[in-house]
Amino acid sequence: MPSAFVGILVATTVFIAFKLRNYGRRERGLPPGPPTTPILGNIPQFPREFPFLQFSQWAAEYGEIYSLKVLDQTMVVLTSGRAVKGILDKNGLSTSDRFMPYTILHTEGIYQIFDNASSHRWKAMRKATHTLLAPEALQSYWAVQQTEYLRLLHDVLESPKEICTHIKRTTASVMTTLVYGKSIPRFAGSKAELYFEGTVCISELAAPFDHPPLDFFPILRHVPERWAPWKRLSKKAKQIRNAFDQDLFLRCEEAVRSGKRTGCSLESVIESQAELGLNRDEVRRVEPLRDLGTDQLIVSAEQWGAFC
Repeated sequence: MPSAFVGILVATTVFIAFKLRNYGRRERGLPPGPPTTPILGNIPQFPREFPFLQFSQWAAEYGEIYSLKVLDQTMVVLTSGRAVKGILDKNGLSTSDRFMPYTILHTEGIYQIFDNASSHRWKAMRKATHTLLAPEALQSYWAVQQTEYLRLLHDVLESPKEICTHIKRTTASVMTTLVYGKSIPRFAGSKAELYFEGTVCISELAAPFDHPPLDFFPILRHVPERWAPWKRLSKKAKQIRNAFDQDLFLRCEEAVRSGKRTGCSLESVIESQAELGLNRDEVRRVEPLRDLGTDQLIVSAEQWGAFC
C-alpha cells in the first residue's frame, strides 16, 4: 500500500511539474512576441500606464500581429488596419467573439461587445446598432454635434483654464442629446460628471493586474466584499450607472408611450423592442447608444485630463 501511494504521489508530481513547465510559455504556431517568464508569461512586462506606447514598441519589433501570454491564456494583438481587416473583417465568423473580464460582467451584466456572436441578443443588438449608425442616421446627428462644438468654443474662450472640463461636458452632452434627447449645459453636479466618474470606475475594473485573477481562479470570486476591493468598486459603478441613465431611460419610455417623441436614438430602439425581440434591460444596455460619435472624444478628454 505505501509503495502504491508513493507511486501515485510521484506520478502526480511529475504531471504537475510537466504542466508548470509549459505554463505561461508561447505555444508553437502562435505569432511571435516578447520572451515569456515561466508560469507568469508576459505579465511582468505589461505596462501599467500608457500601454499603447509599449504595444507600439512591440509592434515595431515583432510585426503588426504579435502574441502575449497571460498565465496560460493567449492574447493576440493587431496593430494595423490591414491586420484588423484581414482577421476581424474577413474572418469575422470565427474571430468575432470576445473575452469578457469577470469584473465587467459582474458590474454590467449585459455588455454587447462581449456577447457570443451567434446569440439572439447579439444579433438583435447588432441590428439596432446598424440602424443607428447607418450613413443617413449619422448625417442627422451633425446638427447636434455642431451646436455642442460651438458651445465648446464659446466655453473655452470664456474660461480657457477649464478646457478639460469643457471637453468632458461637450462629450457627454453630445451623447445624452443624441441618445436621450437631453443636453447638458454645465459640468458640475451634472450627468456629465456622473458619466466620467462611471467611466473611471469601469476603467479601473478592467485594468489588468489591479485585481485578483478572477478569470483564471474562479474560486476568488467568492471572497467576501470586505476583503475584495473590486466588489466595492463594482457596486459603486452600478450605483453611478443607475444614477446616470435610469431617469433618462424612463423619460424616453414615457415619450414613446405618450407620443411626444424628441427624435432621439433610444426612442427608436424602444419603439422597435418587440421587433428586435429584446427585453427592457437589454434595450437599456444597447452599448453603442452611449457611444454615438463620442469614443474618440472620451479617450482624448481622459488622456488630456491626465496632464491637466
